[in-house]
Amino acid sequence: MNGEPGHRATDYGDRAVEAARRVIAELSDILRRFGDAAALVGGWVPELSLPRAEPGHVGSLDVDLLLDPGQLSPPKAEQLARILRAHGYRRTEPPFKYIRLVRVGDGEPIEVEVDLLVPTGTPFRKLAGTATALRPAPAAGGMLALQTRHHLPFDGKTPSGKSVHGDVAVPGIGAWLVMKAHALASRNKEKDAYDIVLTLRRLSDAPALVARELAPHRRRAEVHKALEILRERFRSPEDSGPQAFSRFVDSADPGERLFLARDAYERVQAVLRALGSGGDRRR
Repeated sequence: MNGEPGHRATDYGDRAVEAARRVIAELSDILRRFGDAAALVGGWVPELSLPRAEPGHVGSLDVDLLLDPGQLSPPKAEQLARILRAHGYRRTEPPFKYIRLVRVGDGEPIEVEVDLLVPTGTPFRKLAGTATALRPAPAAGGMLALQTRHHLPFDGKTPSGKSVHGDVAVPGIGAWLVMKAHALASRNKEKDAYDIVLTLRRLSDAPALVARELAPHRRRAEVHKALEILRERFRSPEDSGPQAFSRFVDSADPGERLFLARDAYERVQAVLRALGSGGDRRR
């Protein structure tokens, strides 16, 4: 939370967001030959899942790709790594991060980060080939995200200008919320709080929908921990979650900032109550 690009809504300019969208188009085109081997997670899921919902979502400046090691044999993982290199994806540090340079209109090329992830707890016998070729990072909640994935239509242009008409796999909103809660705890980025709260604002009857998706999985450790994180971060409007959401939106109006923090608190509390998970029951 240090003012670097991506920490305020105003950082999400049209060119940078479009550059990331073009990377999604390219990756979806590449992954067609690998079957159901990955799902898009992270900050693009709210925008792609609810493209016409209000209020509008800023999108994302990077791309998070959750790999399914069970669908990537060692030869396939090696093939995917070669294709990524051939398309200009350059591994950086930490090694699960890749950089893709993208030109959008005039101006300098834009660096788009791509994080390759795998579910935490993936058995080594499934992970070995993927880990060697692609070096993905473990992501809490990833297993549930893969189990609830579904496909959404996606049209776009790749960095090379190729038109792509296809689909992308994304997790269910409940599973996505679990992954976002873990991200919120691990890296303290205002954008994670924004993604969580804005998605709840954009969903009709969000508490019932999230409860319906997550109730069958309440006993899973990653779900239990995610709800614990949300309880800790959204105990009051003054807590870190509501305040991070308000800072990200970055309104110049002090009254609106107070309203945004209160609204963030109320929406997360409503989800926790729907799940019987320790929301504020004094209401």
